[in-house]
Amino acid sequence: MLTRRHLVTLMGAGGLSFAMAGCSMLTPEYSAYVREEQGEQRNPRGSYQDLAEALWTLQQDAGAENLSLSLYNYADQKTFVFTPEYRGYEASTVKVPLALSAMRQAFARGRALSEDLRKAVKASIGFSDNDATAAVFGSLADTDENRAGEVNTTYNRLGINQTRADAGWGANLTGTEDHLKISRAVYEGVDWIGSEDMQILREAMTASDSASQGWGVGVLGKLQGAGADSTDLEAAQKVLCKNGWLPNDLGKWYINSDGVVLYRDKTFALSVMVFGFKAQEEGQHLASKAVETAMRLLAK
Repeated sequence: MLTRRHLVTLMGAGGLSFAMAGCSMLTPEYSAYVREEQGEQRNPRGSYQDLAEALWTLQQDAGAENLSLSLYNYADQKTFVFTPEYRGYEASTVKVPLALSAMRQAFARGRALSEDLRKAVKASIGFSDNDATAAVFGSLADTDENRAGEVNTTYNRLGINQTRADAGWGANLTGTEDHLKISRAVYEGVDWIGSEDMQILREAMTASDSASQGWGVGVLGKLQGAGADSTDLEAAQKVLCKNGWLPNDLGKWYINSDGVVLYRDKTFALSVMVFGFKAQEEGQHLASKAVETAMRLLAK
């Protein structure tokens, strides 16, 4: 009779490592935890354990080198993190904290973003336009070093201490736990950004461009057109999304997707990161499948 027992050991990275023993077949080995608001990290149970095992299976079946997913469930106020130790490049998901930095500066000066900066934010976020992003980043200070310092000030305000900008944007190492904080800040609002500017950012993150935002978290928007992933799930009631993708020197892709979804009357903030594919579309598809799996198991 096949039996399974969990061996749980606390990892130095702050997660929990799980290994399934008592079976000679390939068995799940992953790190994951669940944390209640302001509570301790605990090993996943119930639907969260099912999600951790399902994500491990997805990663193995797809052949990805890394898959990390963090989410915050507003219904039960729990944070779930799968593979907390993973770090990858921010790529275009950094465009959200860049926008937040420009908005923070404007609010500190007692005004809203200029019309030109608003247009740049909309293009940078909604269509992942790099020229528009360069304009937003360039507005922060007089040198790249000082601009990076302004982004790091924003990270500090968000409670992010493991992601640092360094004289540029997009090539900073980060993890899904940090980017989950960014997604939550956009959805919940913060007291150091004007409400009108924050609403402009939310509108820019409403997934509409299928090529850049129709996968990952954006798959739940059920966009049609080139670049969009298909799903048999019903469309979410609301989707905020920012995706990113960047190859390394060996041609392997860093694939990221952050956002917030209202799905089956339940709200989730999410961040997913994938690495290890030579084909960009394979990584994007795995990011979509990870988000779909979370909704199937948690939004019942």
